[in-house]
Amino acid sequence: MNNNVKINLLALFIILGGILLFIGGIYNLPPLNLNPIFPPIWQSAKFTITACFAVSGIMLLFIANGQHYPRITRFALMQMLTIIALMIVSLLLSIIIKHRTTIDAIFLSDHDLAAITAVTALTKITNYSLILTVINVIFFIIIGMITITIITYAIKSIIHGIESEITYYPLASQRAIPTITRWLITIVISGIGTISFLYLYLFITQKPISSIFPWGLRSSVIKVGVLHSLTGTMAISEESVKNATLLAIDEINRSGGIGGKRVEAVVADGQSKPEVFKREAERLITTEGIRFLFGCWTSADRKAVIPVLEKYDALLFYPVQHEGLELSNKVIYMGAVPNQQLIPTLKWSYDKFGKRFFLVGSDYVYPRVSNEIAKVLLANIGGVVLGEEYVALEDKDFKKVVKKIKDSNPDVIISTINGEGNIAFLEELHNQRVNEEGNVHSNRSSIPILSLSITENEIRSTMEHFVKYKPKEAAHFLTEHLSNMYASWSYFESISNPLNKDFVANFHKSFSSKYRSKFTNNSTNFMAISDPMATAYYGVMLWGMAMREHGNLYRAAAASNTNRDIYTYTLLQHLYNLSFPAPDGIITIVNNNYARRTVRIGKINKDLHFDIVWSAKNPIEARPYPYYKKRKEWDAFLDTLYQRWNKNWRALPSRISSLDKP
Repeated sequence: MNNNVKINLLALFIILGGILLFIGGIYNLPPLNLNPIFPPIWQSAKFTITACFAVSGIMLLFIANGQHYPRITRFALMQMLTIIALMIVSLLLSIIIKHRTTIDAIFLSDHDLAAITAVTALTKITNYSLILTVINVIFFIIIGMITITIITYAIKSIIHGIESEITYYPLASQRAIPTITRWLITIVISGIGTISFLYLYLFITQKPISSIFPWGLRSSVIKVGVLHSLTGTMAISEESVKNATLLAIDEINRSGGIGGKRVEAVVADGQSKPEVFKREAERLITTEGIRFLFGCWTSADRKAVIPVLEKYDALLFYPVQHEGLELSNKVIYMGAVPNQQLIPTLKWSYDKFGKRFFLVGSDYVYPRVSNEIAKVLLANIGGVVLGEEYVALEDKDFKKVVKKIKDSNPDVIISTINGEGNIAFLEELHNQRVNEEGNVHSNRSSIPILSLSITENEIRSTMEHFVKYKPKEAAHFLTEHLSNMYASWSYFESISNPLNKDFVANFHKSFSSKYRSKFTNNSTNFMAISDPMATAYYGVMLWGMAMREHGNLYRAAAASNTNRDIYTYTLLQHLYNLSFPAPDGIITIVNNNYARRTVRIGKINKDLHFDIVWSAKNPIEARPYPYYKKRKEWDAFLDTLYQRWNKNWRALPSRISSLDKP
């Protein structure tokens, strides 16, 4: 390749960089949509800068061809046409597929593991379709090859000088270039070429400039609220979910943020009290200027927050299983509802353990609704409910409840106990020796406990409680009660596929170094990733994907004073078209704001992790309102509970209540 060709290639490369920057400026595409380093200067000067790129390239063509003016060789023309063609196709596809359904939803089945793994790899390159990905990869390879040629030429020029490479000024006659000018030309050309390549790379991969210059993120942020109980009875469950949320936000920032802006989490403590959740949600929105919240565990807390969300047009990503019976366009329901968890679990329990059930739960809306559904289902399949008992969230006295369980001797206990109540309940089972010989059926060693609410965190905390306060009984407790403990969730750390293996390794590495829970006593095997932790992580990632798609609509809505509802509405429209390739199956939000989830049942092992013993074959679409009652009947049932609890969504502390029908 002769020297003129090399210089022509450099010139064309610079011109193309200017063209793409100009197009990016018109369509406000990455990396030109936001510049976090000098935003005001950049927004006003980006078209001038692109013009400078084009002029620099044209001048270089003149220099390369001397008195003959721009004369592009055949090789340079081929390269130029190839790159321009790929650039045009890539740009058109980017615009056409701007509001696309993700490639996993288009090309893949929900349970195709190899395909899910492939999607994960492809989405690291681009957020667009498979076709666009392939084109961009080819584009990037060609640009890379040309860049190597450019860098080689620049180094050679600096070392050996460029007098033999560029002999004449344009329109000049036989005048040699001075040494200083030769160096300046080399430095300028090399600098422009490097910047051009940098922006071409950002344009192709649709990344913001902050992915290369992360310090630029400090100048502008997008605030989000993380609202969980860090104190009170639910802290045992919510602390780790809060940390998983922060971990996901950190990962978004490490990958360049949202449109070049760093995501800043403002953490608030709901104190395990609905009234505090409501107050803190309003503070986050009105004082901190936040419109996106991640958090809540109990349905009582979520229901307390919803009026605030509706008042200020904010959006909550809710990561925990719940009772359904709700359709708010201000909540993204990431967790499972009864048809995705409770109903399949009850059928499995009936087939596995027998027909005699005892229902026990915390006294608030989720356990009450779940057990109302459970009684209908069990009656239809021939099951028998021997008892149904509730204890307020803050109360720890399970003596009467456990006495009734012991006397009724059920085939299985279905638990919807939440938070620290799990420790008190399991300890009372041990204190009353419920599973000692003579208190259970002869065909098993203990009464199975199948929980819809317990995670590895509560179980580990229970063992730590025994080790601290009853060290001599800890081993006996493990074999007596925990050896026959089951849980029903969508995600368990023991899911066996390559995607989950990588997810667990990366999660533990980051989580253990930065977000070790105060409940783990800094043990090396600190905890398993629970379903709410994983689901919270998925929610943040889906939000990040939607926000990157959001673009101008988001900023226009944020500035609107007349129609605040468009603020969250525009994000939801993008969110409905997205899927996240999660280790437990592709997570998709449908237009009722509920996620498709796959139910699994796990049994606790000696390491206090769950081994999966049963799994549904496919994700289940949420049905928030069970079919056997009309929606207005379910609403009436909820209202009866609400009135019984003195216009709250949970019972007040210090009472144990047997169910009297609402």
